[in-house]
Amino acid sequence: MSTTLRATAFLTLVLPGTASAQAVLVVDKAGGPGSTHTSLAAAIAAAQDGDFLLVRSGFYQEDVVLDGKGLRIQADAGATPYVNDIRVENLGPGQRAAIGGLITGGLAASPGPSILLRNDQGPVWLQVPSSAWLGVTARIEDCAEVVLESTTVATSFISSVCQGGICYEAAMTIERSTVALFDCFVQGLDGSECSTVWDDGTIGLLAIDSTVWIHGSTIQGGTGAGDCGGATSPGKGGAGLELRGTSVVDLVDNSILGGGGGGSCCGGGGPDGPIFNVVSGKLNKHGNRARRFDTESLVRSGQATSLSYQGKPADLVFLLIAPAPSAFAFLPNVLGPVVVPPTSTVTRLGKADAAGMLTLGLNAPPVLGGARTFYLQVAALNHAAGEVVMGTPTPLHVLAPGY
Repeated sequence: MSTTLRATAFLTLVLPGTASAQAVLVVDKAGGPGSTHTSLAAAIAAAQDGDFLLVRSGFYQEDVVLDGKGLRIQADAGATPYVNDIRVENLGPGQRAAIGGLITGGLAASPGPSILLRNDQGPVWLQVPSSAWLGVTARIEDCAEVVLESTTVATSFISSVCQGGICYEAAMTIERSTVALFDCFVQGLDGSECSTVWDDGTIGLLAIDSTVWIHGSTIQGGTGAGDCGGATSPGKGGAGLELRGTSVVDLVDNSILGGGGGGSCCGGGGPDGPIFNVVSGKLNKHGNRARRFDTESLVRSGQATSLSYQGKPADLVFLLIAPAPSAFAFLPNVLGPVVVPPTSTVTRLGKADAAGMLTLGLNAPPVLGGARTFYLQVAALNHAAGEVVMGTPTPLHVLAPGY
C-alpha cells in the first residue's frame, strides 16, 4: 500500500471517534464572498465553545480575546491576517484553544504583552508569528498546559522598557505554568541609546516557578545599548534564559545565546549577557536530540498534502493522533512531554533515511460539514541510542468542501 493511502486510511479510521464537526465562521476584513463577519471580535462573540474561525488576509486593528471561551482560530491557507494582541484567559479544564497563523504585534504599540495567556486550566496551542517592528512580548501565567509551536516573540523597537505601569524583564515570561516550546524564536529587547534609564538588554526567556520544555528553538538575550547616544555608559547584554523559584527547564537541541554588550565611543563596551542565569531551580540539558515534524495546519477535505519528519538516521517514526489535546504526560524512558493523549491511536509512519528524513503523502480525510481538528505528535524510536523521543506536535484542521 502506498504511503499516501496508508496515512489517509489511518486518519479516516479515527474520524468516527471524533465529536461532530463544529460550526465554521469565516472572517474577512473586506467582506468577501462566503464571509460571515468582518471583525474578529464579532465572530468570537457569535461563536460557541469549540467552533472554528477561518481568518482571511487583512489588517484587523483589534485584539483577539478569548475569555472563558475555547475556540479554534486559524488563518486561511496563504493568508496573512495582522492583529493587535492575543489574549487567552480563564479557560476551564474542559475547554481548549488553538490559534494559528495570526500575525501579532504589527498594528499597535499598546501597553502590555502582545501575547497573554492567563489562568487557563484547559490546553492552549499557539502557532503565531509576529511582526517585530513595534515590539512583541509574551507572558504566560497560571496555565496548566501550553504548547507553542513555530511561534516568534522578538522585537527591534519598543518605546520604553516600561509602558502603562508594565515593565518588561524578558521578551517571554512564564510564571506558575507548564509550557512546551517547539521550533520557536524568542529574542530579548535591546537597550536604547536614546534612553538614560534603559541601557541593558532584557532576558530572552524568564521562567518563574514553572515547568518548561524547550525543543529545537532559538532563545537569545537582548543587546545592550551603546553610549554614543543618550546612554551614560554601555549597556549589559541580557541573559538568554533565566530560571527563578522552583522552575524546572529541560532543553533539547536549542540555540541559546546571551545578548551582546553595548559598544562604546570611548573604547571597550558593556559586558555580554550570560547564556544561562539559574538564580534558583533546575536546568536539564539533553543535547542534540530534537525531532521535528511538519504538515500544513489547514487543509480542505480530500486535499493532497504531506507529512515531513526530520530526526536521526534509522529512526522508526510513529504518529500519535487524537481529536483533542491532553494534559502533559511524562512517560518512563521517554524524552519529552506527550501532549496528545497517551491512549490515542498510534500508527507507524516508516523509517527515516540516512539523513534522518521521512516524507509521506496524505490526502485529507473526508469531512461532510464544518471543520474537524486532529492533534498530532510525532515520536521516534532509535534502537542505536536505545531511546524514544517525542517530537513536534501540531494541529491539523480539516475543512469541509465549500469553505
